[in-house]
Amino acid sequence: MGRLWIVALAVAVVIGTAIAVKQRVRGGGSPSGGNKNAAIVVLVDFSKSFVPGGKAGLLPEDQHALRDMARQLVVLAAQYMTVKILWFPIEGSAPTDGLCKPLEINTSLVKRSDGSVSRDEVDGIIGDCLKQIVQKSKSDSNLADYTHVSGAISTAADALSGDYAERVLVVLSDFKEDLGKGSLPASFQLSKARVIMLHRPASDEPLNVSGYLARVGSWKEKLLRGGASEVTQMPLFSVSEARLRAALRPGGDQPRTSLSMLVDFKDDVFPRGGTGLPDPAPLVSVGKEIAALVGDWPQPVTAQWIVVAGSGFRMGAEAPVEYWTTLIKPPDLLSDVGDFGKALEETAMLLPSLGRGDTTTDLSGTIDLVSSAEPAPKSHVLVIVSDFVDKASAPSAFHLKPGTRVVMLYKPSPTDLQDPDAGRARRAAWRKRLEDARASVCEFQLASWTSHDLKSCLAERH
Repeated sequence: MGRLWIVALAVAVVIGTAIAVKQRVRGGGSPSGGNKNAAIVVLVDFSKSFVPGGKAGLLPEDQHALRDMARQLVVLAAQYMTVKILWFPIEGSAPTDGLCKPLEINTSLVKRSDGSVSRDEVDGIIGDCLKQIVQKSKSDSNLADYTHVSGAISTAADALSGDYAERVLVVLSDFKEDLGKGSLPASFQLSKARVIMLHRPASDEPLNVSGYLARVGSWKEKLLRGGASEVTQMPLFSVSEARLRAALRPGGDQPRTSLSMLVDFKDDVFPRGGTGLPDPAPLVSVGKEIAALVGDWPQPVTAQWIVVAGSGFRMGAEAPVEYWTTLIKPPDLLSDVGDFGKALEETAMLLPSLGRGDTTTDLSGTIDLVSSAEPAPKSHVLVIVSDFVDKASAPSAFHLKPGTRVVMLYKPSPTDLQDPDAGRARRAAWRKRLEDARASVCEFQLASWTSHDLKSCLAERH
């Protein structure tokens, strides 16, 4: 897996850098004005609360996020003549050494007489750096018992304080600052840097989604008070090309639609078949019908299937699928509705294996975590397939984006068969919670919804 994503990144870097060179030779692609420089710092959490011990190292979702972010940073760098990129660890104290050697990209580094780019140069610098980061994370000797988040940000702020037209700070962490004895929090001045917070729960995170998101929100406020011009936070499972592009280049952002499809795989909702897994056919049908509607939604459209588990922190999620009808198609985005529909169907087929063994659901916490992803899209669609029996010990008071459209596809629970009024009352309570969170809600039984039902609920209203 590690080799595959590094090779993919190297290819993307080659393409992105080649574009940059062409733009510079032609005199385009750079910001207006005299300052054509940018500085980028990436902080990676190397604490034991974030990185599993032993040979595991950074989790696959961590590596996926780093790969996608690096790809978008290369596209951003194409707008500047000189770009400085630094990588630092978040450890028990303010870092003194980087995870890789400082990198400065400019035309003299990559330009050839024929305008081509040497893959060996790019792979040797960017690819080796990311490979080193992953390898270092697999050694317990490189992991810290404590986490000095503010110290790492202070180091990054100093590195970003030079003469730059663009400053970007990316932080991959659980944002759980744990200072060792004698250590004090650090102050920082971010000089109007744009900050991207990529986060996931700590390995010992209490099962409290609201508390976790409050911690992330508190750090966002600290960063803004510390001089950041803009702060965007994304849970790692939600990281996608379109979201990262919107966070890094808000001036050129598209309206965007976020489509989240939450599925409850308890036995009474999806009984196990002969294979021991639930039948995904109902989900395939939902994906097919929704794909037929996206052509009228604000683009790009980011769609994701998510399994609702006993805790919002244990949700299972397939990688986002993205649709965008554009003449210049970015990597990993689908521009054909048919291909997008097939991708939704294929990911729906994979979903039951992620929901194996769940007997309770934290639907509130899952909605809270899913809806927290930034930047906020113009349109947010939430499809929930469930019996709406939420057994979380402390249900989250979720916050939806204004104007969110929710489709409740319900299946009665076994107790509802003896007392149908109890089922109606439970769903009515859920509908009120969603509407109180500023959503418009449609409700259909999973066994009887039709194409017309979904279209009437989800068709874009101009």
